[in-house]
Amino acid sequence: MMACDARRILAPVGLSVSSGGLRSVLRGMAAAAALSCLVVPPACDGSSLSSGLPDGTVDCGECHGTLGNSAPPASLTGQTLTGDPAVGVHQAHLSGGKVRTAVLCSECHVVPSKVDDPGHLNGGPAEITFGLLATAGGVKPSFDPVLGKCFNTYCHGGSLAGGRLTAPAWRTGCDACHGNPPEMGGDPPKAHPRDTDCSKCHSAYADANGLVAFEGSKHPSPAGCDACHGFPPPSPHPQSPSCRLCHSGTVAQDGTIALEGGLHIDGSVQAAANGPHLEGYASPAEHGQDFLAGGTAACSSCHGAGLDGGISGTSCEKCHPGFRKSCTFCHGGTDNQTGAPPESISGGTATALTGVGAHSAHLSSSDWHAAISCSDCHAVPTDALSPAHMSGKAEVEFGVLATGEEGQPVFNGTSCSAVYCHGGRLSGGTQVQPNWTQVDGTQAACGTCHGLPPTEDHPKMSDCSMCHGCVAGPDGQIRAEGAPYHINGEVNMQGKDSCPED
Repeated sequence: MMACDARRILAPVGLSVSSGGLRSVLRGMAAAAALSCLVVPPACDGSSLSSGLPDGTVDCGECHGTLGNSAPPASLTGQTLTGDPAVGVHQAHLSGGKVRTAVLCSECHVVPSKVDDPGHLNGGPAEITFGLLATAGGVKPSFDPVLGKCFNTYCHGGSLAGGRLTAPAWRTGCDACHGNPPEMGGDPPKAHPRDTDCSKCHSAYADANGLVAFEGSKHPSPAGCDACHGFPPPSPHPQSPSCRLCHSGTVAQDGTIALEGGLHIDGSVQAAANGPHLEGYASPAEHGQDFLAGGTAACSSCHGAGLDGGISGTSCEKCHPGFRKSCTFCHGGTDNQTGAPPESISGGTATALTGVGAHSAHLSSSDWHAAISCSDCHAVPTDALSPAHMSGKAEVEFGVLATGEEGQPVFNGTSCSAVYCHGGRLSGGTQVQPNWTQVDGTQAACGTCHGLPPTEDHPKMSDCSMCHGCVAGPDGQIRAEGAPYHINGEVNMQGKDSCPED
């Protein structure tokens, strides 16, 4: 049938090619007959079909959809409701929305180059052949025609975790959520007007064609961020609700999807090179302060619980090898290599600071006492990331030496009391509650921990060497050789020639 023949068919019923009458006729014809109309040479009078292309590359809208927008509605049979499988959510995909720009027809089925291409016009339904976007990320999508749902498509979170609508229904008629028209609430239930033109009463929700206008309306949309993936996605993804920190190319300042550029749902994950960090954050002066303030919790969501890289791929070990076993990596190293401050973790060196205090005075040996172990005042972690380490101020937990024989020492945040090392079970001392940040020697002189001699039942002798010759000399001073036996948890009663072996 040439164009002039089409006019002869249409004229008696008052239709014309330009009025769309030809499309009405074609849609009512069998596929083979319609095909014979569309691939004929130019009309006898030199005109052509309404598409202007008599070579078979007619506008798809001649048979379905509309000219210029060939996706249904209307379907080949004229259906317009989204509840019809031939209509479904074609327009929702082809027109774009809040989370993505328009999706190509080829992402769901083959798009013929000509109306008579093999496989086209072979009867419905159309064969689903997923394209590059739908299969991105290595997923293998499928469509169940019985359930009318897509499964495992990239576009709907097939490669992600935590989404609540990863198997979306193709047919999303109004009756998917409520009756069309719905029943009204109440007891007894009230009858809703039997009118399918929702716009008469709900103009802010729907138009006169029965289509819901999600954009800018008060009607709820199922296409929230958590439809395709968790919000945020489950671990090991960082548990931050601020997507823009890492995905500034796809998320706008107000938290909505930035459609410009088409980066959202494009087959790739765009993340900022520095993640949520500003330029220069790699400097220890920058990220070290954040780590100091927030501990591992501030970093582990991206860098892993063990800071071994996590989803970021960047491990602390890469720049700081052995940091987990090195106490001096975070504190100490100035006076000795035990890890005891100074410096404190914040860089302080003054003994007036609680984080520094008398650490060195205890951890360094002298001519009158051996070095005190760190574990005599607090727990010593085996690893920098051990539980309760880096949790703020160190918890004072006195060890065997500090407690002595059934002692119960206490630290009140400023000073210690009832500590064996400072005369907790002796008598006569003048400084048995030493201040932690007073490091001037006045709390460590003879007589500060016990009397000279001790009071109560101790013999009234001033020559300590007579009974404690292994520890003290005739001059009353601690012998250098006796330092290991002074403040060692025992009372050494030997003469100077019968000291215990080292």
